[in-house]
Amino acid sequence: SAIKEKDEDCYQVRWGDTCWSIARRHGMKVAELTALNPGLNPEKIKSGDYLQVRRIASTSRGLSGPRSIPVTAGREP
Repeated sequence: SAIKEKDEDCYQVRWGDTCWSIARRHGMKVAELTALNPGLNPEKIKSGDYLQVRRIASTSRGLSGPRSIPVTAGREP
């Protein structure tokens, strides 16, 4: 399916952008960016192109992974 201009998960390439800078700006790796955009040639992106990107959820900031809560076994009386 075509990427729509108003799609919140797409990015319009600007002059001077590189796949690395776009991926970094969106909190992802270049490999993730290219996986989301089949057929993308990182050497041939140009201003005005639209790329599919994933958004960074604001709730994920500062979390490095799932939280765990320690559980201790208690004795019953």
